[in-house]
Amino acid sequence: MGETGAENRGLAGVFLLASAVVFLVFFVAGSGRASMEDDGFLWYGVVRVLAGETPLADFTSYDPGRYYWCAAWSLVFGSAWVGVVAGVSVFAALGLFFGLLAARRVVKGGWGLVATAVFLAFWMLPQRKGFEPALTMTAVLVLVRLVENPTLRRHFVLGLFVGVAAFFGRNHGVYSGTSAVLVMLLLRWKSPGYALFRGLAAWIPGVLLGYAPMLLSIALSPEFRDGFLEYFERVVKYGSNKEVSYPWAWLMVWDLGTWSGSVGRLALSVVFLLPLVVVPVGLVAALRTRPGGLRDRALLAVAPIVGLVYFHHVTVASNMPHLAQAIHPVFLTVLALGALWGRGVRASSAPLVLVAAALLVHPTLNYHQGLVGWQLFDSPPRNIVRHDKPVSHVSKRPDAELLERIVRREVPDDEELYIGPFYPGLYVVLGRVSPVREIYISRPALGEEDQRRMIDDLSDVPWALVGPKNQFERWLPVLWEFLERRYEPRRVPDLPPGFVLLRRRSR
Repeated sequence: MGETGAENRGLAGVFLLASAVVFLVFFVAGSGRASMEDDGFLWYGVVRVLAGETPLADFTSYDPGRYYWCAAWSLVFGSAWVGVVAGVSVFAALGLFFGLLAARRVVKGGWGLVATAVFLAFWMLPQRKGFEPALTMTAVLVLVRLVENPTLRRHFVLGLFVGVAAFFGRNHGVYSGTSAVLVMLLLRWKSPGYALFRGLAAWIPGVLLGYAPMLLSIALSPEFRDGFLEYFERVVKYGSNKEVSYPWAWLMVWDLGTWSGSVGRLALSVVFLLPLVVVPVGLVAALRTRPGGLRDRALLAVAPIVGLVYFHHVTVASNMPHLAQAIHPVFLTVLALGALWGRGVRASSAPLVLVAAALLVHPTLNYHQGLVGWQLFDSPPRNIVRHDKPVSHVSKRPDAELLERIVRREVPDDEELYIGPFYPGLYVVLGRVSPVREIYISRPALGEEDQRRMIDDLSDVPWALVGPKNQFERWLPVLWEFLERRYEPRRVPDLPPGFVLLRRRSR
């Protein structure tokens, strides 16, 4: 009874630590301003779910799990953007808790765990994507527990997690499922007596049960099924993200004019090289484990495998947000390798470790600016919207508050408005509903048939706010031809360059 009580207190302590660290990062360092594009894509979906609509069926979206999660927590925090971020942060805190439980296998001492928690939390960015690192760390813990004791029950729980992960993001289902199979194959090789097919027989029903909400939606709703399949068609044809080349250190443009610019470039190059160095070393160390010895090195056996599989997420779009969503298994691999080789490391190396940790945290600092959490105490919480950073030093994107003022001044509240191609956040702050299913078009991924379907939806819509106009023309030529033919531009002197407000011509 005493040991069980001490273990429960230990778990409670780790949970409080994870919650406190995410709370501090959320309240002290988070940004309280939502972008009209990516943040708005999540925010609009949460608001529409609260209104009774269904992701994928009624509007283009991520996979449904995150919308229902945030909608449920909006009952506590509200549906303003800060409330949505608070709901994401609850999920992030759970993920960090599970990540710390995995790290606790190799991190000894309370202060070491605190430092680990702070470091991992700073890399849980951007705010709207707190689901991603939470799921990667949970995958590591569930697989570590399987390696430590590969019972049928733990195989089933692993499958259940894979299914639930896929409900929050189908890519997470693929990544965690692939990692699970690879870990089971490693167990088959390194653990005498491990029954691979019995494990799979328990794992597969778990996957199906965890993914049951999605499977039932596909089976029962033709609109949902069409939206689900449409996503796959577009991924095959256009890819899942805008391609961003890998930022190799020798190809970067180094800002040597300022100390901070030089450190920033150095830190970024180190972070992007880290998976390419750490994961192979971790895999070699795991594969060299003696037969029957995986249980004692469970984190080392699992973390590099998960890191290897999730590295695909980084290569698809090699930017900071995608790296941050997939790098936590790499950091856990570093901890496992440190525990393996720690006896040969002198105490005098501690300053070097601190410098390395500071260097690795540096790239995240631009994403932690603001005091988002205190806005929860505003009455009501503010719906603050901004535009993301300029795409270049030449062309600045418009101010969301300015667009909001223009729409409220020019467009009657009782008349429908289309906003495109990629500003769903404006619908929320204006209290409007998109007249088309395609709320966010971030790349040229709509064919003629899709554009004609949008034209049908716009047949009775009297207003359209379009911008940047040149980009809209290139990406949606059929739709633009329709707008030019059926609408006329309004003269709005303060409208940002490249934007046009259109009013339907009299019939």
